[in-house]
Amino acid sequence: MLSPVRILVVGSGDLAARAFARLAKRSEMAVAQLTDAPAAAHICRVAPAELLPHAIIVESRCLATPDHRALRAMMDIAPVVVLGLDPGPDDVLEALRLGARGHVDWPREDDARLEGAIWTVLAGHPALSPLITLRILDVLFRPSAGAPDVGEAYRV
Repeated sequence: MLSPVRILVVGSGDLAARAFARLAKRSEMAVAQLTDAPAAAHICRVAPAELLPHAIIVESRCLATPDHRALRAMMDIAPVVVLGLDPGPDDVLEALRLGARGHVDWPREDDARLEGAIWTVLAGHPALSPLITLRILDVLFRPSAGAPDVGEAYRV
């Protein structure tokens, strides 16, 4: 039998609690939760390799700080998936810029998207919610001054 995939859920809000509860039911996953991002980063730095998480789920409200050392430390250990949009999409974009590999827009997206995002980032691919994908496209391809914004009809 294969060893379970180790998942660390970081955050103290409802989304982190829901993610932990959902993932803990999966027999192929061993899940732990820490409510504090700096503590999670510290544990990731000092834990023995056989206990390190394979993937880390970070509740987006943990991103609402100008100091991203904890997030960077976690990204050095395992791929990070950001969960939710609180306080806003720009914080998620910053986390992606720093190296996060995925985003799941709970509660707008189906609960099963979380597992899909985990398996996708573990395979080495990005897993982005449609809303964040649109936001990235908006940032990359903003229309020039005076041109119509054709993406307006597709916003969530």
